[in-house]
Amino acid sequence: VEGIVRKNMPFGLFIDIGGARDALAPNSCLEKDAGDYTMGEKLEFTVIGTDISKNSVTVKQKGVDGGGAVDDGRLTLASLTIGQRLTGIVRSVKDYGAFVDIG
Repeated sequence: VEGIVRKNMPFGLFIDIGGARDALAPNSCLEKDAGDYTMGEKLEFTVIGTDISKNSVTVKQKGVDGGGAVDDGRLTLASLTIGQRLTGIVRSVKDYGAFVDIG
């Protein structure tokens, strides 16, 4: 689907895909850092998830594999293992845990 960048957040982009709500494109589903996109930019996306109870849609940018990384040798979700140590940036801390950007 074609989408238009509506809002840039530390965790990803909100994309207008023509629905009642904007879709979320998490950082792990983008070809470059969210901060490198501009409001109003038109891009191609693939819908990878919907949650009717939350009225949400998740999309990934074309060129990003299903594991959550660009097809350029970067880290993929499928390559992660329990106990694996990685370097990351803590993006936020909540009562239930921390969100860490590992690339």
